[in-house]
Amino acid sequence: MSIHYTFPDGLQIRHATMADLHAVTELIIACDIVDFGKPDYSEDELRQNWQRANFQLATDAFVLHSAAGEIIGYTDICPSRGGIYINALTRVHPDYRQLNLDEALFEMAEAYACQRVTSAQVDATLSPLAWTISTDVKRLSLLEQRGYRSVNTEWRMEIDFHEPPLAPTWPEGIAVRQFVVGQDEQSVHQLIQEAFQDLRDYEYESFDDWQGWAFKHGNFQPALIPIITSGAEMIGVAWCYGFSDGGAWIYQLAIAQPWRKQGLGLQLLRQSFYMLYQHGIRNVGLTVDLQNVTGAARLYERAGMHLAERHDTCEKQLDCKKK
Repeated sequence: MSIHYTFPDGLQIRHATMADLHAVTELIIACDIVDFGKPDYSEDELRQNWQRANFQLATDAFVLHSAAGEIIGYTDICPSRGGIYINALTRVHPDYRQLNLDEALFEMAEAYACQRVTSAQVDATLSPLAWTISTDVKRLSLLEQRGYRSVNTEWRMEIDFHEPPLAPTWPEGIAVRQFVVGQDEQSVHQLIQEAFQDLRDYEYESFDDWQGWAFKHGNFQPALIPIITSGAEMIGVAWCYGFSDGGAWIYQLAIAQPWRKQGLGLQLLRQSFYMLYQHGIRNVGLTVDLQNVTGAARLYERAGMHLAERHDTCEKQLDCKKK
């Protein structure tokens, strides 16, 4: 699908390729340093985004480059059950922000989303979803001006370890062990999908889609993934990655539904902290949907985590009916 959009000052837009992975990552990191004071992204994370289900790199990702070929802007779209996402990683290099290219990228992405739907010979009203951080006042203002409204809020929560964290205390009959490669993959996938099925807008991931990102991450280490069991039954898991800078991220934490409200979530979180600390980790983060029906945010606060950032998902209705 061709792109018909003109940017100022000789800048050109094209579809991204895997060869752009490093340059786009460097763009995002440059923006993070200016906006948040530190880098907060990696090539592995971008590669995962580009390999996620329902996403086609050759048609859904866009890079904006200068006449010299330098990549100075990025955005992408991805179909989902709730609409089409316009990536939170829509970025413009700090040296080019005076050109108001963020708005141009959003306008282009919205137009492309409609083009994608109408080319499929269907009538539709799209709901593009744009994710932004609450401290990015300019981005929030831009989205409001373009007719977006906040429909969901997530917290990024963190904890810093200045001393060894508390070890967990397990009820009688509950055991803990680490993930075993070649044994636990299917069971962990099933546990996570069943545990998350009551979360708002959660989309079921097939085993192939889930393992496509879970095990390809460059920081996958079985020793950092605690599993809790009752007899032969797997009842909880925390999917964690540790990073070389001394930080870690808990991507998924799940307790089987029949075992909830018994304090196991708090103990599993403490087990994760304890294991990560033993491997040199001193900062752990995660995100939580504030509409999570399990009350996860309160659980994380009880474990000592604090609010680091607020992320808002903003929605806008686009009428893409064929004329």
